Amino acid sequence: PNGDGTTALISWTGYDEAANGNDIAEYRVYTRPSLFTDISQATLRGTTRAGTKQFQLTGLNRNQQLFVAVAAMDRLGNINSTVAPLSFTPLDIVPPANIVNVRAEVSLNS
Repeated sequence: PNGDGTTALISWTGYDEAANGNDIAEYRVYTRPSLFTDISQATLRGTTRAGTKQFQLTGLNRNQQLFVAVAAMDRLGNINSTVAPLSFTPLDIVPPANIVNVRAEVSLNS
């Protein structure tokens, strides 16, 4: 993910809700700065409802690797806690804004 280095759009468009019981209630997005294999080892960053297969992560640290995983929860609250996270590093590729209102003062030395 490239941009200002503090956000990343995570998506899982290939996940087939119908093939997985067609009873998904929500998706939960978890992150951690190091590898994890169970959601209990990570921080829940947010949720999104069934049918929405993307999530905007915000407040990320620039140029620092992060692991992210998404877990589906069904209408009965069942969730598979074992995950295979993806790692990425948000890069800041946006240059600083142009400097404006530059002033010069000339002084006379006697």
